Amino acid sequence: MKQNRWLPLILAVTLIIGFGAGLAYHAYLQPSPALAQYGGGPASLQFEEIKGKDFLFRARVPGGWLVLYTSPGEGGMAFVPDPRNEWR
Repeated sequence: MKQNRWLPLILAVTLIIGFGAGLAYHAYLQPSPALAQYGGGPASLQFEEIKGKDFLFRARVPGGWLVLYTSPGEGGMAFVPDPRNEWR
């Protein structure tokens, strides 16, 4: 019996499409807990500059802050837990 030379390609494409469909289902059809906390509406981040610190910004998120560091050629982001919003 002659082997189909297209079979490996067909299997690979089928797996990629199936994996992509699974990701789409979980990402778009199931709301995340953080989004549910905001009533399911659109969420946006409002970064504010941290006083006295160059290139540092923060944004309030559920359970704490996202801290953003930006400078020419560098950057980073970290989550800082603050459940009581005590950081002023």
